[in-house]
Amino acid sequence: MFPDSLVEVENAQPQNCALNALENPQNVGANDMAATLLFSVLNIILTDGEVNSHIIVFDAKKGFARTDAA
Repeated sequence: MFPDSLVEVENAQPQNCALNALENPQNVGANDMAATLLFSVLNIILTDGEVNSHIIVFDAKKGFARTDAA
């Protein structure tokens, strides 16, 4: 789905997680939406024994979520 994420960047400086969190804070709404979507997927796996999607793309600001139907 995201082939660019597999490309290694040469001479990349190691990132400090604490500094990265300060420079790029996450929005609590995005975290809440991600947790809700994860709960939904896990609930389906545990109750139906199947995976109904392989990727979910969402935008918490717009309240939008899209999935590939498996």
